[in-house]
Amino acid sequence: MRGRQRIYPTNNKYGWGRVDALAAVNAAINLPVELVSFTATPVGNTTLLEWATATERQCAFFEIQRSTDAVHWEISGKTPCSAWSNQLTDYRFRDTHPATGLNYYRLRQVDISGVYAYSPIVSVRHGAIGVRLRVAAHPAQQQAFVEVFGTATGERWQVSVHSMDGREVHPPTPLEQIQMLQLPALARGIYAVWLHDERGNVVDVQKMVW
Repeated sequence: MRGRQRIYPTNNKYGWGRVDALAAVNAAINLPVELVSFTATPVGNTTLLEWATATERQCAFFEIQRSTDAVHWEISGKTPCSAWSNQLTDYRFRDTHPATGLNYYRLRQVDISGVYAYSPIVSVRHGAIGVRLRVAAHPAQQQAFVEVFGTATGERWQVSVHSMDGREVHPPTPLEQIQMLQLPALARGIYAVWLHDERGNVVDVQKMVW
């Protein structure tokens, strides 16, 4: 039977990954797990994921998921929960085969009943830093300030914008090194801005809160 999904609320203390992470009203809305921290740290050629819960109720397991674009996810591993706990419980998982470049991680916490919830997303980079994208949203003007840095003069780039369910909401558009990108009317939410090189490869992905 397919589980029913819950989404953890976002918190300004941690936000959307290391990129940023999470929060305080969990108990008020009766979530099965109160997640108090989630971090990703590069350790050599591996990623060390660490998280902690304050309480757990009917928790079956955590599924660790990884992505290189924050849209398409694969399972990296699985860790059992404490099932029932009213004290701080620490977890750790090591991803021994991260991708070169930017890696995104999230937890899929599954109840004994099959109900599941996703954590906020954290990120870590492996290998050379290379080209990076900086994005600042201006929803009132339907624009986003975008800047490419770590690039050589004469290189050509494109950016596209995607919703978190993978839909392309703005097609690949030629990009100057610094410019204001005009966007269509977008619903409030979180989007992924992809930076493409001249061969069409995605070389960086940045979150945009609209």
